[in-house]
Amino acid sequence: MKTILILVILVVGGYFGWQALQTKPDAGTPQAVVIDGTSVNIDQASGTSVPAGKVRPIDNEGVKVTFKGFGPGKVHNGSFEKVTSNLMLIETGGIKGDIIVDVASLSSDSDKLEADLRSKNFFDTAKFPTAKFVITGEKDMTMTGSMTIHGVTKSITFPITYSDTELSYKTIFTLNMKDFGIDQVFANETIELSVIVPLK
Repeated sequence: MKTILILVILVVGGYFGWQALQTKPDAGTPQAVVIDGTSVNIDQASGTSVPAGKVRPIDNEGVKVTFKGFGPGKVHNGSFEKVTSNLMLIETGGIKGDIIVDVASLSSDSDKLEADLRSKNFFDTAKFPTAKFVITGEKDMTMTGSMTIHGVTKSITFPITYSDTELSYKTIFTLNMKDFGIDQVFANETIELSVIVPLK
């Protein structure tokens, strides 16, 4: 009985010790909210993103998607090398279109991590080679859309910013991979995504 109690204490202590070692996203980074119901129609976007009369074409070739992953005592940076962007600005200043990411094209600061992310342990790129985000609404600097990762589609919403000096949209938000059927034991399920959409 004493041996079992010691084993239980060791397992519980080890679990909480492991959790304490886990790095986490910056608390100030907004988290994407998984929502239900009908999202805002893009044609009714408020147009607060770009002033009327200053609508420029989007530089779809220049769209960049990067990420941060969080493990025990480490933060890993990465990016997706193959991104297909089909975005455009409408006259009110809102954005419509989609972004498709070749998930297998991911690169990071660790070859071992890249292999793990491509495996069945995480993205399972052999079975689910792409991720896709389709905009369904954009209003008051908040983007709403349909996100598909790992074969699971969810409607999410997150804040965006626009810089008139840099002529680009930008968003940084965290996303819980559990919402997309990816459950991790030895890493934090939450990743941080950054998307930059430049204008011409």
